[in-house]
Order: sequence, then C-alpha cells, then structure tokens
Amino acid sequence: MDKELELRVATTLQESQQLIEILTNELAKQKGELETWRMVSNSDSWIEMSAVAKTLNYKGFGRNKIFEHLRDINVLRYNNEPYQEYVDKGYFKIIEQKVNLPDCNALVNLKTVVSQKGLDFIRRRLDELD
Repeated sequence: MDKELELRVATTLQESQQLIEILTNELAKQKGELETWRMVSNSDSWIEMSAVAKTLNYKGFGRNKIFEHLRDINVLRYNNEPYQEYVDKGYFKIIEQKVNLPDCNALVNLKTVVSQKGLDFIRRRLDELD
C-alpha cells in the first residue's frame, strides 16, 4: 500500500472512531431522557395549566396564551374544556373544584387539568410554532 493510501485509511479510521464516540455519547444521553420520559409519561399526576406554563417555560406563553393557542388549534372549546378526543387520549380531564365564597356559600367550578402525556402534547404543539 502506498503512503498516501495508508494516510487516507488512517484518517478515515480516526474520523470513524470519533464519530462512533460522539454517537455513543448521544445515545447514552437519549437513553437517560427516554427512561425519564417513560417514568413521567406513566405518571398518574395531573397538573393545572399555570403549572404547565411554568414547566414548559416558553417565552411569551403563560397560562392564558397556552389556553388561547389550544383553543385556536381546536384542542379546547371556548370555555377551555377539552374536546372528547383529547380526553380519550389521556391528555386532559375535567375536575370539580369547590370555591368558598365570602358569603359562606360554596360554588363548584370545573377545571381543566393536564396529564404528563398532555404536557408533552402541548410542548409538541408549541414547538410547531417555531
């Protein structure tokens, strides 16, 4: 083998080893993220939209803007209740919330809450805006 060919082969081998190392590191990182995602997505916890906004931390998207966007893309109705399709997918549910009024009466309010799967769904919808 001539020297030029040996040099090209050695360079290609070195570049291949560097690429394998980069890919191995990236795979290890993604494996950790995947394990975290599996743990979170199987969680039974439900969170309020204000917590969704704080968790996602998208610039310019607080609770009200997220509600507005989800209404605009027909995920939520005019009153912020989710369409049944998204309830069936496990993204949202409606809970009753008791509100004590100053006159000692109580009012039952309906509130939309979000699952961990729903949180990821909202994140993906917001990512589409970029």
